[in-house]
Amino acid sequence: MPPSKSVVLGAAAFTASAALALAFLWKSQEAPRKRKVVISGGCGNLGTKLAIALLAAGEYEVVLLEHPEFANAGRVPKGAQLVLADLAKLEAPWNEALRGADAAVHFSAVNPYPNATWAE
Repeated sequence: MPPSKSVVLGAAAFTASAALALAFLWKSQEAPRKRKVVISGGCGNLGTKLAIALLAAGEYEVVLLEHPEFANAGRVPKGAQLVLADLAKLEAPWNEALRGADAAVHFSAVNPYPNATWAE
């Protein structure tokens, strides 16, 4: 005797639910996406210290924004991306650097204490 329609529909619903559950479990096993953090004043004292800490955590993509006059490629930590831009210009590349960012930290300023420690 063939199964009733409700049994067939129930089996199909169970199969669909099982497929969704397996897809969820499969997706949860993938490596988590790195969060994108953009730091203005990225070559400065605080910007480089924050970038080093975020990169050490291994969970972040770090983009450093720096004005071309203050940029210092020697201060860019390994693994960080440097974008040269003037924040006062709307057409500058900084707006592209912010696309898809999960967080933005604004440290861009003239620092009267450029050699201060993080605690200071």
